[in-house]
Amino acid sequence: MTIQGTNDVPVIAGVSTGTVTEDTALTNGNLTKSGTLTIADVDAGQSSFIAQPSVAGTYGTFTLAANGPGLTQRTMHKRRSSS
Repeated sequence: MTIQGTNDVPVIAGVSTGTVTEDTALTNGNLTKSGTLTIADVDAGQSSFIAQPSVAGTYGTFTLAANGPGLTQRTMHKRRSSS
């Protein structure tokens, strides 16, 4: 008898979008938005995120902390986010 396992797909939940309002929630003069993502995977030991510290993008940076739930923060550069 042969038993073949299956890699089950993880489920990511939480708020994946958000809005910011000009000149509010500023950090060092930049707009910020934070949130929490969760991950659930029935495969043992695979319910985690890989940390992404300050990933640069066109309009700012994105940070994903791997401790506990995925704590996210998006920082918009004030000069690039006005379009």
